Amino acid sequence: MSELELTANGDAKVEVKDLIGQALDFWVCLCLGQRGVDIMALPAPTAYSSDWNMGGPLIQAQNIAVTPMPPAMIEWAGIWPRPAKASKLILPQSVQNGPARVGMHGPTPLIAAMRAFVAGVAGAGILLPEHYHEVYKRELEA
Repeated sequence: MSELELTANGDAKVEVKDLIGQALDFWVCLCLGQRGVDIMALPAPTAYSSDWNMGGPLIQAQNIAVTPMPPAMIEWAGIWPRPAKASKLILPQSVQNGPARVGMHGPTPLIAAMRAFVAGVAGAGILLPEHYHEVYKRELEA
């Protein structure tokens, strides 16, 4: 894997389409308004992208559609119809006027759905805090 592109404060510039594991779960937490959370320090792991007990209710609450992607049907697509302005989610100004639907793909239904959710709230490119860099690299290589 190539080196991460870093900002002046040490955060890594990452595309949501590449997020996986703890880095993806960290961003789901941020998009749900859980500011300052460090999911690696929580006693019970936050696993929206791998645990249906966590990700399933979010998929249902946000009306995220998940479907296998043709032709091989081994990847999944997550499609999130962004909420109306009356939603409890506060979308950043940079994405408020974005597309009505956001779609992302992933190796599992949960990963595809969580990527779509994060991209819909935060945009396609995000910043990953420095202490997640090594975890992110390991998860990409796995």
